[in-house]
Amino acid sequence: MKNYLKKVFNNNNLLYTMLSNIYHKFITFLYYLLRIFRIKSEKIVFCSYYGNGYSDNAKYIAQEIINQKLKYDMVWLLRKELINDNDIPKEIRIVKYGSLRAIYEMVTAGIWIDNARKEYYVRKRAKQYYIQTWHGTPLKKIEKDAGKKLTDNYHKNSIYDSKNINLLLSGNEYSTRILKNCFWYDGKILESGMPRNDIFYDDYNIINKKVKNILGLKNEKIIFFAPTFRNDIEKNGLNQLEELNIKSLLIEFEKYYLNDCILLVRFHPNVANKINLQELECRYGNKILNVSEYPDMQELLSISDVLITDYSSAFFDFSLLKRPIFLFMQDYDEYKEERGVYLDINDIPLYIVKSSSELLEGIKSMNEEEMIKRSEKFLEYLGNKERGVATLEVINWINKVICNG
Repeated sequence: MKNYLKKVFNNNNLLYTMLSNIYHKFITFLYYLLRIFRIKSEKIVFCSYYGNGYSDNAKYIAQEIINQKLKYDMVWLLRKELINDNDIPKEIRIVKYGSLRAIYEMVTAGIWIDNARKEYYVRKRAKQYYIQTWHGTPLKKIEKDAGKKLTDNYHKNSIYDSKNINLLLSGNEYSTRILKNCFWYDGKILESGMPRNDIFYDDYNIINKKVKNILGLKNEKIIFFAPTFRNDIEKNGLNQLEELNIKSLLIEFEKYYLNDCILLVRFHPNVANKINLQELECRYGNKILNVSEYPDMQELLSISDVLITDYSSAFFDFSLLKRPIFLFMQDYDEYKEERGVYLDINDIPLYIVKSSSELLEGIKSMNEEEMIKRSEKFLEYLGNKERGVATLEVINWINKVICNG
């Protein structure tokens, strides 16, 4: 409905704002009206990135509940266009995100699990339990620390959302400090890791075989390029690839590994659907595989031999694997000014380059043992708490909540 209003009244901001406010007040009213139905303590409603797929921490929590054969009623909120195109297990009920049914499920659930902010019209009941997993270790400043880079409405919504949270997850002491300071939250933080990162402690061969099968890969060494989003739209997509000098990069990696190499590319969701795939294939042939639509980022990280990124939080997760990481930060000063960052470039012990020539030199002189030490030093700096049991810790917490419900 919100998107419909925006489309119809695109040229009349005042009317759109007025109707949008009326619509949101009506939705809020429904959250109160549907309280005539009782809370079902064993019902868990999951959501990831505002209904954009079966992914991230919530996915791994749901999967573990299935693996343990726990008799909980699980609901996954999913956008309309994904209802018939997903890999959600049959044990989970799929409900359209933003629908009347979704409101009913939210109102009557014992537990909510999400990795992003709830919409500001959502109303939580006193006996409901809200687990906020968040979606990564932050490099760029977030929430209160982002200041005017986020809208007043976002700040207002976030403050309200944080008052509803009962449990917040963290994977390291660094994240915990930031979340305590900027999240408008003074409740319990479970500092035992991110459920999505438990995959890095699972059987590598099983995951490797599964993902390579899906992607049609064989024995190539996998170089994974995962750049983040830039406000200047021209600096995204294929332009990010051009800056790397891909052909020379792959030649140097193949010299180093004495093996065929392939570059997996995952563009930021804001630009992924705007990539000209024909142009990508024309420029680079079969040496590049666009995996922007692959649903599980952690599975891609798990099979990769090398990560090249810039300011994406992916490098925090990938450091757990203790494999080579190159941070391509050619516009660090500009990005720092644009977004604000928590870590100074000099505090990051990973291999940082500021040009394609520096990157090529880094590959030529790459020492994997030294790269491992860089990751270990970085994890120590973060105060790493990941042990491969984050999901189990959350499940234990859920069991206690439901038993006491």
